[in-house]
Amino acid sequence: MKHAGVALFAIGILIGISGGAKMPAESQRWPDTIGIFLTGAIMAAIGVVLWRMDIRKQLRDGIRVVATDDKANPTPLLEHAVTPVEALSKELDSLSEKQLMERIDTILESYILPFAEARRSVIDRFGMGQGADILVTVAFAERMFNRVWSAASDGNIEEARASFRDAADALAEARRLMQRRQADA
Repeated sequence: MKHAGVALFAIGILIGISGGAKMPAESQRWPDTIGIFLTGAIMAAIGVVLWRMDIRKQLRDGIRVVATDDKANPTPLLEHAVTPVEALSKELDSLSEKQLMERIDTILESYILPFAEARRSVIDRFGMGQGADILVTVAFAERMFNRVWSAASDGNIEEARASFRDAADALAEARRLMQRRQADA
């Protein structure tokens, strides 16, 4: 239904533009292509309705998936991310740049990026205001993890370690925020 809605919307817009492109004759108020324009506008409106219906259906289906699929559920992703971050924190001073980069890659790919993909679920579950607090904190953690990786790849291990501590703190704060929001719900 999404593809039909998008196609109907696009075709309706093109028809509406074609019908609305002609100027009315000097003695007329409307161009003689007003019927074509209205047909295009109605088609575009129907296309938008179909498109939105499909989006709502996907959201409903997505909410059911969140309940059963840990990769799409942001709560366990954030909970499970803490363990490898804490382990890395304990080994931080003994790792080489390359080892640190590999561990950061794993954390990003396994937890942080899937969490970012599930951000809509966070907003749906906690609302825009409270969900945004969590998402902004995780985004800061992601930015800092990327900074760790970048500093380690440049051979600046001290900067990488300092950035890692900031990232770990931000991730722990995001976890606390989520737990607090869940307790309030």
